[in-house]
Amino acid sequence: MWSYFLVGAALAHEPGLSRLEVHADELVWAVSNADAATPGWLGETAVTQGGAPCALGPVTTRPSGDDGVEHVAALLCPGTGPLEVRATFLEHLPPGHRTLVTAGDDSLGWLDARNPTLAVSAAAPRTTTQVVLEYLGLGVEHILTGWDHLLFLGGLLLGVRTLKEAGLVVTGFTVAHSITLALAALQLVVLPSSLVEPAIALTVVWVGVENLLPENPWRRVLLTTVLGLVHGLGFAGLLAELGLPRGQLLPALLSFNGGVELGQFAVVLLALPLLRRLREAPRFGVKGLRYASIGVSLVGVGWFVERVL
Repeated sequence: MWSYFLVGAALAHEPGLSRLEVHADELVWAVSNADAATPGWLGETAVTQGGAPCALGPVTTRPSGDDGVEHVAALLCPGTGPLEVRATFLEHLPPGHRTLVTAGDDSLGWLDARNPTLAVSAAAPRTTTQVVLEYLGLGVEHILTGWDHLLFLGGLLLGVRTLKEAGLVVTGFTVAHSITLALAALQLVVLPSSLVEPAIALTVVWVGVENLLPENPWRRVLLTTVLGLVHGLGFAGLLAELGLPRGQLLPALLSFNGGVELGQFAVVLLALPLLRRLREAPRFGVKGLRYASIGVSLVGVGWFVERVL
């Protein structure tokens, strides 16, 4: 079980996403630091124009964001006609990895190992509806695969006694992470993930400790709100990897946050009745709450150690 949560920590903020920017004279592959050792893979990309192969120059690497990188290759095409990109580097990446293809300010579509080819010149820019649905889905996916966020939320719900208290706690968490998500996504607040990720692990540690302290609902609400600010910075990590479409920045940001809220609401709707029944079970009681809370904190400690080493 311990190893399960440790693996989950890696999945929570390494969602298997990257971005491929197609410019008139170069290709740019933006990846997280986990993929920084693979610059040569971009050179395998097959690009054609009007059916004729384009030439790619040597791949260089430059820093991007707080801990990401961009692999860059000059692009020289022989003529005119439709441009087609085949992202063969996806074959090297873990199953499920996806890359967003962009041209200028427009996001054109997603590629993965099963569908690695996109006709760039023929692809129309994503409509607002498509952008909203894309980023809504990304938000839902991010919260449902974010084990540290889920454990933090579960630890909070484990310690609440009434629906009113649960509503206040979830509302405080929602408002707080929405604020920092927006600030970080708009580059108004920028903190490296090397600080944010360990801080999120510490919030998991503290929520377990909070359950062991004498009950104080208002302290819990205040605590949740403050710690929710940290989680918002974690949610923004995914958007930092993909970038927001400049022409549709607001719809993308709002729909991503809306997806996070939908996923969170689904978790609360399912988990709260189960956790309340567990608390009320005679065999669980005070001792069960204590042991479960200690377990939450220990997992948080494990994540913290993993992320600082």
